[in-house]
Amino acid sequence: MRLAQEKAQAAVARREWKRLGEGDPSPLTSRELFVRQANASVEAARAAVARAEKNLERTALTAPFAGRVLAKNVDLGQYVPPGAAVARIQAIDAVEVRLPLSEEDVAFLDLPMEPGASAVQPDVLLSAEIGGREHRWTGRIVRTEAEIDPRSRLLYAVAQVLDPYRRLPGAAGDAPLETGRFVRARITGRPAHGVFVIPRAALRGRDRVLVVDAQDKLHIRRVQVLRLQAEDAVIGDGLREGEHLCTSPVETPVEGMNVRTVPGERP
Repeated sequence: MRLAQEKAQAAVARREWKRLGEGDPSPLTSRELFVRQANASVEAARAAVARAEKNLERTALTAPFAGRVLAKNVDLGQYVPPGAAVARIQAIDAVEVRLPLSEEDVAFLDLPMEPGASAVQPDVLLSAEIGGREHRWTGRIVRTEAEIDPRSRLLYAVAQVLDPYRRLPGAAGDAPLETGRFVRARITGRPAHGVFVIPRAALRGRDRVLVVDAQDKLHIRRVQVLRLQAEDAVIGDGLREGEHLCTSPVETPVEGMNVRTVPGERP
């Protein structure tokens, strides 16, 4: 439109010059310079359109990894300048789970404590109940955090699960391991040999058990408790194979007192 206006005004200027002027008009008087400027603007606009079309053909939004879109920062029709963040994406090739470990737990685990200690990566089995069914995922402990939590005094180990959307063979479900889900973890620890696993209720106090001999006499014995679990206790020293423990509550146990065993309980 501007070019057409300049051409019309230039035609009027030339006609007026022929009636009133002498000789050839200058480019400024004949508005030739304005026509050239408008024509150059048109050519620049055409070049800009061609460049925009070419950029549009080459425009593609691709993530540098396979993932899920957690949030988008642009709307349809919005102008996005170069370098602007258009979305937030979470990778799905692997997920990481922080597992709190007490000092007692750490004592029974071979953990990658040193930077780059990739050879020591114990297996971990994660499980969660979803919709009334148990779902499981396998992974490895890939590293431990650099410090102990100053409030809880716990060390956090990081378990990595590859391909969390893959179903574990034999699992009771096929739910993905999504971020934010609470799970239970079972870490493969050091193998223990020559130990006894007894009911935790069989302990009297911190480190004593009641042993019943062949004459049905009760003996109070101190044992070495290696580890306490939810329902079991792991005993390292103080018991011998074939001995019998008293698991019934005894109000005031006395060394050498006679007890009565339940028929059929002794092998």
